[in-house]
Amino acid sequence: MNQKQKIIRTWRGWTTKENAQVYEDMLVNEVFPAVKKKGG
Repeated sequence: MNQKQKIIRTWRGWTTKENAQVYEDMLVNEVFPAVKKKGG
């Protein structure tokens, strides 16, 4: 792939209002860093 090509990923998720902060924290602190580390 040359430098002008990109892959775009869309994330969708659902949770309750009560769990919203826990879900966001999990995404920001665990899921997204793991994806970035794997080169995604």
